[in-house]
Amino acid sequence: MKMQKSVMSYSNPQIELQQMASNQMIEQGNKKTLEMQEENSRLVKMLKDNRKWDIYLVQKENTRLLETVKALEKKESVSPVSGDPENLRQKLIYFDRIVRQLEQERSELIVRATMAEEQLKSMTELVQRKSSDRPTRTPLVNKPNFM
Repeated sequence: MKMQKSVMSYSNPQIELQQMASNQMIEQGNKKTLEMQEENSRLVKMLKDNRKWDIYLVQKENTRLLETVKALEKKESVSPVSGDPENLRQKLIYFDRIVRQLEQERSELIVRATMAEEQLKSMTELVQRKSSDRPTRTPLVNKPNFM
């Protein structure tokens, strides 16, 4: 006959000490976080009071923009040394298509301009011919009426 072992609940003093130490460390970390937040708020208030907050914001924005420019230069470089020939190939295809489209539009506009010039020339000639074909009228002079 087997005897079942009864589960006894006991606590290990070493584990309890470790838990208490970790809880204290967490509390200290939370206190440090709160102190840092309060210090940050105090410094921001001081900057705002001394009217240096605008300079801080400008410097912060400038730093952010510089980082953005560096990131874009790394990703979107069009130079041959960019290391991305696929990107260059796609851009060349796009530019080639746009150039062909613009050349097509240009030739159509040249044709339209030439046609408009020819129409203007023919209209001018027609007006000149009609005005020279028309007999000149003599103005009516009031003749005295002798009756």
